[in-house]
This record gives sequence, C-alpha cells and structure tokens, in this order.
Amino acid sequence: MAVTLPEEIVKRLDLREGLPIRVFEVTAGTVAFEKVKMTTLSEDDIIILKKLLQFKFEERTPERIDQAFTAPEKRRIADLIRRHLISIYYGGKYQKSGVYNVPTLVYRQYLQQTAQAESKPTAPAAIPHVEYKSQAAAKPVAAASSARLTPIQALEKNGFLIMQSEADAKEFSDSYASRIRKKEIFGIRGFDKKYYIVKSSFVAKNESKVRAFLKDGAKSADKVAEALGVETQGAIALLTIMNEEGELIEKKRGTFALAD
Repeated sequence: MAVTLPEEIVKRLDLREGLPIRVFEVTAGTVAFEKVKMTTLSEDDIIILKKLLQFKFEERTPERIDQAFTAPEKRRIADLIRRHLISIYYGGKYQKSGVYNVPTLVYRQYLQQTAQAESKPTAPAAIPHVEYKSQAAAKPVAAASSARLTPIQALEKNGFLIMQSEADAKEFSDSYASRIRKKEIFGIRGFDKKYYIVKSSFVAKNESKVRAFLKDGAKSADKVAEALGVETQGAIALLTIMNEEGELIEKKRGTFALAD
C-alpha cells in the first residue's frame, strides 16, 4: 500500500524513509498513523516466532498452522496478532487461504535477540542454515569472477554469497559469529535448499529499490537484477531474504511481487 501525505504532515510527525508506521481506519475515509517502536520480545514470543519461522512462507496458512500448533501456542499466536507483531496476509494467491506474515521490523528484532542469547558462537540463531565452503573445496556459485576467492572474500566483494553444502554451515557460523551477532551478515536457506548469505549493507542499499521496482507488479529475478545493476545471483539472494522476511511473495519460481 502507498500513501501520499502533505509535506506539512510529514514534517509535523517527523516521518522519515524506512520508519515503520501502522495505519488505522478511524471512520470511513479517515485514517490515523502511529509510529512503531519495537519493544523487546519475550521468551514466549521468541519460542512462537521460532516455530512459525520454521515453516516456509507459503506453508504458513492458518489451516496448516492450526494443525501444527497446540492450543496454548495458538493462544500465543492470537496475542502476537493482537499486539501487531504478526499478521495474516490476504492477497494474491493467498486471498482465500491467508498466510501468516512476520513484519520486517519484528523479524529483525527476533534475529537480534536470538543472536544475543547465544552463549556459544556455534550456529548462531540469526542464520541457522548458513553454509560455508572450506577453501580447499570451495565452489561458490555467487559469480564466475569469484571462482578464485575464498567465500568471505567473495561476500566482501559482491555483498552476497550463494552456497549449497549444509555440512559447512557450522564452520561459517563459527568463523564469523561476531559479525553475525552484530547483524553485519545474515542469511537464510531457500526453498531450493541453497544457502543465501548477504551483507546487511547490500540489503540496505538495494531493498528500497526492489520495493520501488515491484510497485508495478511481479518481476523476474533477471529483471530485478537488471534494474538494480547487480548480478542475477545477487538479485536472487536479496529477493530470497526479502521473501523470507515477508516483504515479498514468490508468485512462481524466480518471480517476486510485493507482499502488500
């Protein structure tokens, strides 16, 4: 949804790009805006979000979640909805079924708190499925130009990395745990079972451009890459991350659209 406000209102409310807000309909044709200030998630919140995020976005339908969660857990889900920490999205192919969405702000808060809670540097919760290829057997698919670089060198150079072996995930997490805790690096396992790792600076630089480009409708990863001026693999990594955070929906394989 896009809302255009008078400049005077924007200044009065001190609204800035990237600032999360909620929009409420007060009466027919009248809406109210509320700035969102993220509060600390409770231990119970973390437990429910962790279980919910174990489901792929397309699998988070109310019917599926209702079957997978216990009665107390479903009460916690209802509480998260009441507090606007999660929502049920009805749109696109989910117009009838609906799908649970975790807003970006909440997802990042979840990553931050789970990473901070880790007492050991092994397998930080922030990127539970990230993969690392040892230099001896490295076969990064990020780009042909990175063939002779170590994984971290390729990540630093390109801003992203796409890898495959789950066996090496722990090694990456161990090696770069401090940067993961600082949210300089994060990633996710995609539906294709590949591991998408990105630098936070790469996401920050491009995510607003992706949203702007997709305002006109769903686009393929190739088209997004062309619009951003990045490699197709980089676009795929970025789109996969944004899809997992609930900002995008993968309409069909390799084609993405805005979630709202």
